[in-house]
Amino acid sequence: MLSEKNEKPNRKPASWPSKGYETGPSPIETSDSSSEENKEDKEESDAEDKKGKDCNVEEYKEEMDRAKLLRDTVAAKDTEIAAITEQKKEDADNFIQAYRDVRKCFVKTGLLKKCQSSLQKYGITILSGQQGCGKTLSAVYIMSKNRHYKKWTKLKFSSWVDLLTLELEANTLIYIDNLFDGYTYMYPEELRKWWCSLLYFYFEKIQGKKDIHLLITAKDDVMKEACEQIKTDIGKCPFYLRAGNVPLTDEERKQILESQFKLAEKLKGIKNPEIISTYADIQKKDTISAIGFPLCAHLYAFETDKIYKTKDIFTDPVSYVIRHFKREIENDNSNSVKTLFMFLLFYTSPGSFKPSRGLDLKYGEEIRDYLENTKVAPENLVNEMEPLNFENLHTTAESLLYTILVKPSTMFEFKHQIYLDGASDYFLRKYSDVAIRNFPLDIIRSYAFPDAYTSDWDNLRQRFKRELQKNISLQETEMDIESCKSVIPEVLSCKIFDDEQFEINFTEELKKSGAIYFSLLNKKLCFASWASRFGRKTLLAAAYSFVEHSDYQLYQGLFSECFGKDKKYYSTQSADLDLITIKHKVWKFKTADGKSILHFVIGSDRPDYETHLVLEKILKDTWEQDVLLINDLLKCASEHRTCSRIVCMLELLGKQNKSLTGYKPPDVSNIIAQLKFIKDYNVHFELEFLVRICLVLAVCEAPTKKVNTDYNPIDERFLRVRKLLGGNEHTQSRMTETIKECLAKCQTSVLSSLETKSIPFTDRIGSELKQAIQDSVRVLSRKRELAEKVYIN
Repeated sequence: MLSEKNEKPNRKPASWPSKGYETGPSPIETSDSSSEENKEDKEESDAEDKKGKDCNVEEYKEEMDRAKLLRDTVAAKDTEIAAITEQKKEDADNFIQAYRDVRKCFVKTGLLKKCQSSLQKYGITILSGQQGCGKTLSAVYIMSKNRHYKKWTKLKFSSWVDLLTLELEANTLIYIDNLFDGYTYMYPEELRKWWCSLLYFYFEKIQGKKDIHLLITAKDDVMKEACEQIKTDIGKCPFYLRAGNVPLTDEERKQILESQFKLAEKLKGIKNPEIISTYADIQKKDTISAIGFPLCAHLYAFETDKIYKTKDIFTDPVSYVIRHFKREIENDNSNSVKTLFMFLLFYTSPGSFKPSRGLDLKYGEEIRDYLENTKVAPENLVNEMEPLNFENLHTTAESLLYTILVKPSTMFEFKHQIYLDGASDYFLRKYSDVAIRNFPLDIIRSYAFPDAYTSDWDNLRQRFKRELQKNISLQETEMDIESCKSVIPEVLSCKIFDDEQFEINFTEELKKSGAIYFSLLNKKLCFASWASRFGRKTLLAAAYSFVEHSDYQLYQGLFSECFGKDKKYYSTQSADLDLITIKHKVWKFKTADGKSILHFVIGSDRPDYETHLVLEKILKDTWEQDVLLINDLLKCASEHRTCSRIVCMLELLGKQNKSLTGYKPPDVSNIIAQLKFIKDYNVHFELEFLVRICLVLAVCEAPTKKVNTDYNPIDERFLRVRKLLGGNEHTQSRMTETIKECLAKCQTSVLSSLETKSIPFTDRIGSELKQAIQDSVRVLSRKRELAEKVYIN
């Protein structure tokens, strides 16, 4: 296993400079390319040649050692390698052939030219961009039309294992589609295998050589997340091309739209409007969207119904695709389209089960058998989704080729992720009851269930609970623990948990389940770690409520929060670290601007009660009491505006009072200044900041000293704060009176279970003021948001 990266503080972020040599003429691919284009590419290539420098393999010793270990682990026999290589050739050929008609109308953009030049110069190029920006078609064009690669062998890799095991002949071009996709969020260990394997492949096969080239396409958001996790900034590499940095020109956009019009007429007989006026209308719209212009142009050109052929396709293509799927399915009385889309949704989703023998749509019974396989879905799925029609699926798929489907192999696929999302939306919306009970979590995970009924939420909670329950064994065998460790992230990563109320309801459901809930808190299952990783605050708080029972849960969750703030802090072994090691890592965590994990805990939207539990625990466990840190944390707590921080302030004030020198009390004027940012008056805000001011005055200031601060800019509705600050004296009796006046305005439930002994009062606070503060804490300490609506007497 690799050692922790943060143990090498002097190591600079990784990048791959140029190979340090030129590879010949500029890659102008087709015979009809102009001499002007040749000249431009040559000048561009010459300019880039002046940049790079040789990449030192010693900088990546850990990754290379890991890759060699992986290589030895997955080593295959020579006969197997030959068969796999032939399959990769076939995959590449099928991939190219799937776009044979499309590439005839392909528009050679500035991005394509840069990509070709980069690939020739460096031997490797990563083309990154948003969905539908033309990455895939650019790759297809280079593999099929670039004259430099005309006689080269083309292979399509889909696994990091391919990079480590296959022997390559001279003049081979490898293509990898959607690099890192699906690994950054759920499977960081697989991401690291990919990264180590890529480095190994680069140093062993590409650097210093001219006859092996690697072309990669990737999504912008995936690359950003991956780079944070693997401690590198690939974006600074000269061979990394981001489509957004080479925007389409006006002329290129017109050509793309025109080419799609021609393609739609040629393949589907669709007549489109005149190009100049159409493009002028499109330009009037705000065409910034999550989908690239080339895909939007395709959607527009291939739409047959004039009612739906609107410019809105360019501004909201996602909604258009959802409506398009609904029309395609519900306008087909034979139910063949519905059956086809449901099958492809299951078959092509990430993590889906693939039978060892490939399937063919010509044989409908095979497709039915696949959907009835219990490895795919429960036995009753097909019956519950009736009516279905497994006849003529191949013919139906052929009719949807180029519009929604593509055929890169023997099996059809959705052309883009947007189509897969459209299929998910249709089935999870139309058949929510059946889908929630029977669809794989891989499909449910990415859907937010907009406009869901109460029954849908109930069914989802029951489904998630069943998934956890069937993987939890109270016997805690190693096999059961590994199984449950896998299903926990599958459940918690589901998008529906982004809805705070759903998460709250699910947490309550878990607590009612008793044995399941307590079993989840088994330290070996890393429940707190996953809850923190996916930002499930309520579930994480439930784990934190067992602080007195499980230090491991608390610190594992905090360690995951460290990772959330700094992706480079992740360790592939973090789930197996012992408690002492994790504690040290949490205590020593610092961001580039010097913030500790406690800064983030105090600055979070956790209620004061929960925040104090974590703060008290860490301060108690840490043997280093840093006065400057305590001062900074107290400032952070006293100026926090989302939740109450009274109990946290008392804890930190107590720590300050134990310090003989170096402590610095909060500046009352800074606390008061926070009220200027509060637009709408709220009695809870006034009570909170009134108590904070009283705490500082009572503990840190002379009670008879008039505070020299300007309170006039404060909203006049904060009457009691103005009244306190405007007095000549700030005695504790006056503070008590003012707090009680404010408390009388609050009509809200209090926390009767909160005991006085759990509030860390200092001996400088008298009994009457202590009681007023305690009553305030009962009102405020478990509120998740001070600004929530309250009733005022």
